[in-house]
Amino acid sequence: MSKEKNYLVTTFDIITINKKIFLILLSVLLIFAFTSCDSNVESSDEISDAETPLTLENAGSTDATINVIIVGYSSNDVNLKYSIDGGTKTAITSTETEENISLPAGSTISFYGDRTTDGTSSKYVMINCSAECYVYGNVMSLLDSDEFSSLTSTTYDYAFYRLFYKHDGNYIKNHTSKALVLPATDLVDSCYFCMFYGCTRYRNKVFLQKFKCR
Repeated sequence: MSKEKNYLVTTFDIITINKKIFLILLSVLLIFAFTSCDSNVESSDEISDAETPLTLENAGSTDATINVIIVGYSSNDVNLKYSIDGGTKTAITSTETEENISLPAGSTISFYGDRTTDGTSSKYVMINCSAECYVYGNVMSLLDSDEFSSLTSTTYDYAFYRLFYKHDGNYIKNHTSKALVLPATDLVDSCYFCMFYGCTRYRNKVFLQKFKCR
């Protein structure tokens, strides 16, 4: 009888221990799942990319030409500037015609703007390049050159309409370790419409599916 009693106690103890182990493992898994899915949790890399202005980097071994065109706006509507390798900012004042900027192999060009008015389907800024270029950084630098890292609203209709729209061949591609950041949670009319249209080399499926032309 004592042997049977000891056997039952031992079996109960084993079941209790196994149950505790199961609950501990389940708790760890749930904590990991919630942490992974929380959109408010940001890695240091994501924070760093958000503080970087919209940037294109020449991914090739020869010079590339960056093509920028302001359509429908006056230059004062967008106040667009660029900087090569973090140097002096240069204003883009021409409209309706492409501004062609030479970008040496391995160099970067960052864009800044201070938008003052809504866009439309006939008012937009478009950026392209003649050779493969990585794109990363915070797209909001086109709207506010100083406070872009803290912006959470696109504010202006058609803000990024046709930004990387395919034009005479599109070589925009995603970087392997640096992200293109679209941080806005308050979106206005058509702000991302056709933003990546024709970007066959850009591989972020979430962006391509969400912001394609419809």
